[in-house]
Amino acid sequence: MFIISISIHTEKIANDQADSLLKQHRAWYAKYFEASDFVMIGPYKDQAHAGVIIDDLADRATLDKILAEDSY
Repeated sequence: MFIISISIHTEKIANDQADSLLKQHRAWYAKYFEASDFVMIGPYKDQAHAGVIIDDLADRATLDKILAEDSY
């Protein structure tokens, strides 16, 4: 099990790409949440464009593979 902290630096993303990247990111975490690989997902209340994911994976190699698929 791992805790993944995500912070999106929106100032580094072109406006014309922002919507597309966010849609891809949401589809990515939904896929793994529905597969029960991610057991908890939520935003930080004190940080914009940031959140946490708690996974239920057995090893870091699997997590690294999944993280590499994220649009960000």
